[in-house]
Amino acid sequence: MAFVPTGPEASFFDALDRHRASLLAVMKQGAGKAPAGVTRVVSRDIYYTDSQLFGNQAAVDNIIDDISCMLKVPRRSLHVLSTSKGLIAGNLRYMEEDGTRVQCTCSATFLSLSSTDLITDAKFLLIVEKDATFQRLLDDNFCSRMSPCIMVTGKGIPDLNTRLLVKKLWDTFHLPVFTLVDADPHGIEIMCIYKYGSMSMSFEAHSLTVPAIRWLGLLPSDIKRLNIPKDSLIPLTKHDHMKLDSILRRPYISCQPFWRKEVDANMSLFGSASGFGTGGTSMFGSTTTDNHNPMKDIEVTSSPDDSIGCLSFSPPTLPGNFLIAGSWANDDGSKVFTASCDKTAKMWDLNSNQAIQIAQHDAPVKTIHWIKAPNYSCVMTGSWDKTLKFWDTRSSNPMMVLQLPERCYCADVIYPMAVVATAERGLIVYQLENQPSEFRRIESPLKHQHRCVAIFKDKQNKPTGFALGSIEGRVAIHYINPPNPAKDNFTFKCHRSNGTNTSAPQDIYAVNGIAFHPVHGTLATVGSDGRFSFWDKDARTKLKTSEQLDQPIAACCFNHNGNIFAYASSYDWSKVRTSKPVLGPKT
Repeated sequence: MAFVPTGPEASFFDALDRHRASLLAVMKQGAGKAPAGVTRVVSRDIYYTDSQLFGNQAAVDNIIDDISCMLKVPRRSLHVLSTSKGLIAGNLRYMEEDGTRVQCTCSATFLSLSSTDLITDAKFLLIVEKDATFQRLLDDNFCSRMSPCIMVTGKGIPDLNTRLLVKKLWDTFHLPVFTLVDADPHGIEIMCIYKYGSMSMSFEAHSLTVPAIRWLGLLPSDIKRLNIPKDSLIPLTKHDHMKLDSILRRPYISCQPFWRKEVDANMSLFGSASGFGTGGTSMFGSTTTDNHNPMKDIEVTSSPDDSIGCLSFSPPTLPGNFLIAGSWANDDGSKVFTASCDKTAKMWDLNSNQAIQIAQHDAPVKTIHWIKAPNYSCVMTGSWDKTLKFWDTRSSNPMMVLQLPERCYCADVIYPMAVVATAERGLIVYQLENQPSEFRRIESPLKHQHRCVAIFKDKQNKPTGFALGSIEGRVAIHYINPPNPAKDNFTFKCHRSNGTNTSAPQDIYAVNGIAFHPVHGTLATVGSDGRFSFWDKDARTKLKTSEQLDQPIAACCFNHNGNIFAYASSYDWSKVRTSKPVLGPKT
C-alpha cells in the first residue's frame, strides 16, 4: 500500500492510492466485525459494509488477493472466504466444525472446507464441469454403479472453495483424479484451472492445483470417432478460436502432447488449423515451424506425457541399452527406483512389473540413487524436508538419516563419494565407506541457485571432483583435494544467448543437467536454451554445441560405454508466461 505524498496538487496516481487505502481500511474493518464464535468472514459481507465505496464485489476480491499476495499467505489464512457454489457427492463421510456428521452418498452436498475426519472407500475422483451433467450422473446412480467414487462440480469455472477441496481430497487419499468437461475451449480452460491454476491466483497455485489430473472426456477426437454430424455442432466463435490459440501458447501445454493433439483436433473440427507444431501460418499471421528435433536425432517412442526430470541408461550387466526416467539398481538391472512429489520413493521390479513403496519423507523427494558398497547396499533419497535418508529396500524404516542445512535440490553418487547441493547454495560431500557420513562442507563457487551436479573420475577411475550447474548459465569444476585449488578449480559460462560475448545484452539460461563421458571424461551440459554442449574440462574448451530446439532440454545421460548420448526435451518452467508455442516432451 502506497502513502499519499503531501502537496498542493494530487496526481491521478495519488488519488488512486487514496482510494485503494480507503478500500483496504474499510475491508480491514469489515473483516474485524465477525460475530462472536465465527472465525471466518464471507467476502460478500465485507462488500455490504460499504457497497457504495467498493462499487462491486470484484473490487473486494481483488483487494483480498492483493493482501494475500503482499503478505505471502494463502487467501484462506486471512479468514475471508467466498460462499461455496460447488457440490460434492459419492463415497465420502466427514464431520462439520459443529459436530454434524455428513454422508455424501445420500445426495449432493454443498462443499465445506471446515470438514474433518474425512473417510472414503472411493477408487477415484471425478470432476464434472457442468451442474446439469453432474445431476444427470447422480440420477443414473453413477457413483455406485461404476465403482465407489466421489464426484465434484464447480458449476462451470470453479470457485476457490471447490479447488481447495479437490486439492484436499487428492492430498489426503491420493486418488486418481479425472475431469469430464465439454470438448470446447471453455471446458479445456476449466480443466487447466484445476490442473495448473489460474492467472489471477497464480501466486497460490501450489495449494490449489492437482497436477495428476487426467482428461477423461469429452475429447474432440470422440466427436470424430462417434461420427457426430458436423452440422449438429455449435460453431466456434472468433473468441473461441482466440482462447484455443491462447491455450496452445501456454508453456505447460508443452508437457501434454495428448492435450495439444486434442486441442488441434478441436480447431480442425470447425475448419481452422492452429498451425501449432505442424508448420504453416497461425491466426496472428506468424509462421511456425516444427523445430523440436532440428538435428533429426532418434526419438524414443511413447515418451512420457509429462515433463521429464531425469534420465538413466541401464547398467552394463544388462545386454543392450535401456533408458528410463529414474535410477537403476546396479546389481543386475532388474529394478528401477523412482522419487516423486507425493513424498514417497518406489521400487519397480521389471520382472514382475510391480511397484512397491520403499521410502517416505515429510516433503517431496527430489533425488534418488542406488549405492552398492562392499558391505552394504541401499537407496539414498534427498528431500525438501531437509533430510538425506538411506533405505534397505526390505524395511520400511531408514537405515540412517542425515540432516541437511536446507532443502535438497540435486545430488550425485559414485561410490565411495556422494555430493548433495541444497537451497541457499549449500554444498556437502559425503564419504560412503563403511557407512555414510559427512566428509566436508564446501563454500559454493557459484553465486546463484544450484540446479544440477555430476561427479567425475580421475585416470585411476576413482571419483575426484564434481561439476556443479546453476540457474545463471554457469558451471563450476571443483576438485575435492586439488594440488593447487586456485588453479585447478574454475567456473565457465554456458547456455547464454551470445556465448561469452559480454559486450551485448545476454539471455541467460539455467543449466538443467550435466553428464560425464564414461571413457573420455569430457562432459555434456543441457540447458533451458534448448541446446546441449560438449566440453573438455581438462583443456577448458568447448567441443561442440547443438542446434537449438524449440523448448528447453531438461536432462541428459550417456550409456555405460559412452557411444550413446540421450537428452530429454520438455518444459522446465523456465518460462512461466510466454507467447511462443512449445511442443511436448521428447527423448
